[in-house]
Amino acid sequence: MNTAALVSFNLIVNSLCSFTLSLLLVYGVLRAFRIPPGRCRLWLLLLPLVKVLVVLGSGIPESSFLWAKLAGQTQELGSFKFGLGLRWFWPVFWFELSAISHGLMYPQSLGDVLQAGLSKHLGSWLPPAFAAFAIGIGASRACWHFARSQMFLRRVLNTAQLIERRKMGRREVALWQSADYTGAPFAAGLWHAHVVFPVRSLTAFDASERAAALQHELAHIAHRDPLLLFVLSVFGDLFWFLPGLRGLLARIHAVIEQRADDSALAAGTDSVALAAALVRTAELSQTTHPTLAMLGTPSLLALRVQRLLTPQAAASRKALVGQLVLSAVLTFAIIDALFFGNHAAALTHVATP
Repeated sequence: MNTAALVSFNLIVNSLCSFTLSLLLVYGVLRAFRIPPGRCRLWLLLLPLVKVLVVLGSGIPESSFLWAKLAGQTQELGSFKFGLGLRWFWPVFWFELSAISHGLMYPQSLGDVLQAGLSKHLGSWLPPAFAAFAIGIGASRACWHFARSQMFLRRVLNTAQLIERRKMGRREVALWQSADYTGAPFAAGLWHAHVVFPVRSLTAFDASERAAALQHELAHIAHRDPLLLFVLSVFGDLFWFLPGLRGLLARIHAVIEQRADDSALAAGTDSVALAAALVRTAELSQTTHPTLAMLGTPSLLALRVQRLLTPQAAASRKALVGQLVLSAVLTFAIIDALFFGNHAAALTHVATP
């Protein structure tokens, strides 16, 4: 069996398991502690994605049964251990699989077990075929969406008129107006920052609404949200097979938009003007594009307008400290957790019947 395909299948299965359990843990914490939109909530929502990258970056240890199986050994028995504990200041979740062969206990993962089961009952061709299919589809989606978004941005900017170039610290933001583009105002650009407004939006907005919409888009630039959105888009394409990923990305996008709203208000924007700009934009166009648009989905739009029109109490310092502590604890807990994945362990001798 092809070693690269077998390793790929192993990492894909372990990424899937680690992502799913991390996602459930994050959703449970967010529901229990009601973390409001902001940096902490955004980071917590990103943790399942970080866990996947950690799983992939850790690879497969030398002591893993996978290498012994490739060398011709067969599994005689298996074992399962689980534990909950405390390490320093964070909880430890430990779900461990092991394989026994020729009197030695090897660390094993769910990917190994699933590969063995599929090969035995359906054919040894299935695991590598699934790995090739998942990687091929993901790479194709990522390349297609990247090319499509770049062509869209180039097409809009080629027909747009430059309004001004504005300095934001060390960065320069180009502000554009476009008569051909009829969607929502958006911020874009991985290397050069752009903010694009449709001419009909500028015409429909009053002065306060134009200022509010601009502050919202500049907040996206200040937070480098176009880069974050690009990374999330690539991740979503490459790991399209992860259950619940689409819903998670939608929640992350919602927090990104709400954070930009909060930054605009902190810069002096009138909340009613920003809410009016959102509603007016929805009336003008329901078009979505592969960029960071001001509008978002209809449900997100309603949530943002309601939030803008409802006075928000400022979080106390005690609450902010509590959110930071909770974020740190959950970060260490998820990164340190073993969810049936690969783990390094010394080989131990066991007595077999």
